[in-house]
Amino acid sequence: MSFLPRKNPKGRGRNERIKQPLRNASNSLNCRPVHKPVGPFTKKSSKSDTENIESDTKKYYKTSWERQVIRESLKTSGLVRTKKKKATGMCTLYWTHHLPRQTIRNLHEGQRANHFPDSWCVGRKDRLIKCIEKAKRNFHHEYDEIVPKTYLLPRDYNEFKKAGGGKKKIFILKPVASSCGKGIKLLRNKNDVDKSRKCIIQRYIKFPYLIDGVKFDLRLYVLVTSFDPLRIYLYREGIVRFASKPYSPTTKATKYSYLTNFSVNKKVIPSDEPGKSHDIKWTLCRFWQYIRDVEGVEKTEACRAKIKDIIIKTLIAADPEITPALRGSTRSRKCCFELYGFDIILDKSMKPWLLEVNISPSLMVSFLSNSELKKLYSIQTLMQHICND
Repeated sequence: MSFLPRKNPKGRGRNERIKQPLRNASNSLNCRPVHKPVGPFTKKSSKSDTENIESDTKKYYKTSWERQVIRESLKTSGLVRTKKKKATGMCTLYWTHHLPRQTIRNLHEGQRANHFPDSWCVGRKDRLIKCIEKAKRNFHHEYDEIVPKTYLLPRDYNEFKKAGGGKKKIFILKPVASSCGKGIKLLRNKNDVDKSRKCIIQRYIKFPYLIDGVKFDLRLYVLVTSFDPLRIYLYREGIVRFASKPYSPTTKATKYSYLTNFSVNKKVIPSDEPGKSHDIKWTLCRFWQYIRDVEGVEKTEACRAKIKDIIIKTLIAADPEITPALRGSTRSRKCCFELYGFDIILDKSMKPWLLEVNISPSLMVSFLSNSELKKLYSIQTLMQHICND
C-alpha cells in the first residue's frame, strides 16, 4: 500500500503542503504490490546469514534484534549479516535501536537506518498526544476523534478533576513510556490519581466491538520510507490480539478482560493447552474476512478507510517534529525509514480509535501456522521499498 503527498509548492508554507492530502486521506493508500527485490536486495547469497566483511561486492546489514522474521526476510532479500562493531561505512542496512546522531550524520545515500531522528514524537504516548493537539490547532475538525479524550498529567490534572460523567464514567491510566500492558489500570475514582505522576489518562471505550464476547485490538504494520515527501506503505497482513477473558461493561473488569496485550494474556493459557494461543491471536486477513461475513462488505470497507485515514493523519501530525530533525541530522533524506506498529481499537459502531504507535513493534510470530508464517515473511516486500524510494 502506498501514499505520496505532493511536494511543497514554491512559495507555500507547510500547512498548505499538508492540507491537500488531508482532504482525501481515506482514499490515499492505494495498492502497489511488489514481487521482485530491488536495489541492494537483488543479490542473493547461498551462505550463512552471518559473515565477516571481506568484499565490497556484498551488501551487509547489522541488527540488534534476533527475530526470525527479520533475519529470514533480510537473508532472502540478499543481505549478509555482520556482527563487526566498526562497520559503519560498509553496512547497507541498520535494523537496530536508535543510532546516535553522529552515526546517522555519517550515513551516505546508499545506507539506511531503521529509525527516523526524534521518532519518539509518536512512540511515546504523551508526545503522540501533543503532536495530535498541535495538528488539531491547525486543521481543527480534521483531527477530531482520532484518539479518545486524553489528559496529560500533571499538566491537565485540574481539567481531569473537573471532567463530568460522575461515577459511571471510567478512565484508563497509561504510563507515558511503557509497553506490554505494564502499568495500565482502569480508574473509577478520580481521587486515586497522584497529581504529580507523569502519565496519560484517557476516556475508556466502555462499549468496544466484541467477537464472541471478547475484546480485541488490531496491530497494523506501517512502513514509512520518507517524510519529505511523505511515503507510507500499509502492510496487508497484521495481528488481531484478543483478551483471554470475556468482557462485560457492567461488571468489574480484570486485566485479562480489558487488556489485549499478548504478553499479559499468554500467562493465563494452561501449559497443557499450547494451541490455545490461536484463540487470542488472529491474522488480520482472517479478521477482515470475519467482519465481511458478519457486517457486510460496505461496512467493512468503510471501517478500513477510516483506519487508513487515522494512519495518514497521525504521520502528518508527526511531520513538523521529524522532518526538521531529519534535515539537521542526515546528509540525505533517504537515509532513514521506520516500521511502525499502529494499535487500533473498534467501538461497537465499528468506529476505529488510535490507542498508540509503536516504533519497535513486536514481530513475534510463534503462534502462526507455516502457511501464515510464509505470508508474514513477505514483509520483505516492504523492506524492498526502502531502497527503491
